[in-house]
Amino acid sequence: MGKLDRALEKHQQSLKMKLAIHGPDKPHPDIATSLNNLGLLYEALGKLDKAVEKHEQCLEMYRAIHGLSKPHSAVATSLCNLGSVYQELGKVDEALEKYQRSLEMHRAIHGHEKPHSDIARLLNDIADVYLCQRNLVRAAELFQQSVEMFQVVYAAGPMHPEIAATLSNLGCVYLAQGELDKALKAYEKSPDVYHAVCGPDRPHPDIARLLRNIGLVCHEMRNLGRAEELYEQCLEMLLVVHGYDSRHPNIRAGL
Repeated sequence: MGKLDRALEKHQQSLKMKLAIHGPDKPHPDIATSLNNLGLLYEALGKLDKAVEKHEQCLEMYRAIHGLSKPHSAVATSLCNLGSVYQELGKVDEALEKYQRSLEMHRAIHGHEKPHSDIARLLNDIADVYLCQRNLVRAAELFQQSVEMFQVVYAAGPMHPEIAATLSNLGCVYLAQGELDKALKAYEKSPDVYHAVCGPDRPHPDIARLLRNIGLVCHEMRNLGRAEELYEQCLEMLLVVHGYDSRHPNIRAGL
């Protein structure tokens, strides 16, 4: 039995105990939390139908606790988690609807004009759905809004990996649009952020992925020497990260 399976077993026992304590028909935040945790574990295990079931039960319970009309962060988070599973299932319309409702609720909670990390993350999630739908213009707009909001939110602190990840997503959209100069600009900012977070000499799979993406742009721009150099750096970093195990899927993807 793996770690996730053991965790699932413990959370199932926890839910059973909480239902015995609070009653099976009485909504309670502790029960909702257990349902949410089970949904996340089922998602991690790839049991997506079970994940949807638990997240739906969690959402229903949070609504019963906090009311149907009053915005609440727990309800917004539950909507976002449900949207994530629907996206993994390929149900992009359902995912988009859940993400947008979560976004509206977070804006009602935090203020429509006030930058917040929860709002920036949801903008990123919604943009990713539009990217899946090949609505590249809308995806680029939302990724850009997400980047700008993260930059405001984290301006007072050190570099943050969420900025780098969103810049990388923006680069993917520009690459798909054939906007190679914009893609290169977005991608090349990301490693600086990751290096600031992880350390300049510390190999990291996200940095390796970015090196590969920059290589792809250079290849499209016919800068083949630079592309080959970046591919080699990517592969070497993946080999270091994964212990020179060529069977690892990340290394196979980088080959």
